[in-house]
Amino acid sequence: MVKAAELFSKSIFWLENIVLILIQLLQELLLVPYIYFRHIFNIVKVAKIWNAIMLISIWLVIGLFYLLFLVVKDMYFYMKILCDYK
Repeated sequence: MVKAAELFSKSIFWLENIVLILIQLLQELLLVPYIYFRHIFNIVKVAKIWNAIMLISIWLVIGLFYLLFLVVKDMYFYMKILCDYK
């Protein structure tokens, strides 16, 4: 009976949290374009012209991949925290 109760508890836990995981992922993915373009505007506002051109060209090439990497990393830690329910 204890095993059945534990299995039921874990299944309810994951059924409740799967919606929260998807919402968290959607929120982070919706923020990626805003952050991507916001960094470009911040570079233009702060850097000098030649430095800004160099930094913007680097950001345009690697920025999207970097932001998606951070989303994956953030979701990994979110799942890691959810899996530690002892």
